[in-house]
Amino acid sequence: MRKLLLAAVLANILLVSNAFAADADEQAIRSVLTKATENWSAMNVDANDAYYATDANAAWFDIAPLKYVGWNDYKAGVKKVFAGFESLSLKLNDDLAVQRRGKTAWATYTFSSEMKMKGGKVETGEGRGTDILEKRGGKWMIVHEHLSFPAPM
Repeated sequence: MRKLLLAAVLANILLVSNAFAADADEQAIRSVLTKATENWSAMNVDANDAYYATDANAAWFDIAPLKYVGWNDYKAGVKKVFAGFESLSLKLNDDLAVQRRGKTAWATYTFSSEMKMKGGKVETGEGRGTDILEKRGGKWMIVHEHLSFPAPM
C-alpha cells in the first residue's frame, strides 16, 4: 500500500512539473512574440536579431514583397520600408494562440497597425500573422513568419 501511495505521489509530481514546464515554454514564446512586435513597432530591426533565426535559407513572408530569403534579406528589406515611415505602431490583439510540440511551436494572431509615413499620410489596418518557432540552445527563436492584411471585399 505504501509503495502504491508513493508511486501515486511521484506520478503527480511529474505531471505537475511537466505542466509548469509547458506553461514556462508558452510564456517564453509569448514573450518572444511580444518583444519582437515591440521592436518592429520601434522600427528597431537589429534588436530582433535576438528573436529571429539567422538561417540563410529561412523564408519570411511579410506584407511586401512576396518573399524574403534569409534573415539578412528580411532585415535589409524591412529597413528600406521603414525608411519611408515617420513612425509605426503595432499591437498584438488578444487572440494570440500558441501550440507546442516538443521543441517546435506555432503561433497565430491578429494585430493592429498604424503607419505614419514621412510627409504625414497615416495608414491604419488590421493584419494577421503566423509564426513558427524552434527551441534552440534553450531559447525560442522565430524560424518562419507569414504576415498579411485581408483583401478588401
